[in-house]
Amino acid sequence: MLRYFVAGHLWLFFLIALLFGSGYARHSPSRYHVFGVGFIDPTHYNLLVVFTLAVTTYFTRAWWKTRDDVMPIKAHRHQELDT
Repeated sequence: MLRYFVAGHLWLFFLIALLFGSGYARHSPSRYHVFGVGFIDPTHYNLLVVFTLAVTTYFTRAWWKTRDDVMPIKAHRHQELDT
């Protein structure tokens, strides 16, 4: 379905922006700056990255399972076996 495709790619875009839009700001205590706006500690940053990766994976798998081009092929093969 198109909504899973769009949602998966939006989350993927956010994940890539999060990975490339951050950098070290301070070393003691260790902090990241995200998009040049604020500071976040490494634990929360890593959890945010893992969360966005999980959501991206979920929507991509949902799109992959509900693609329209797969269903007719499976039905067609099944009909050939019945005849």
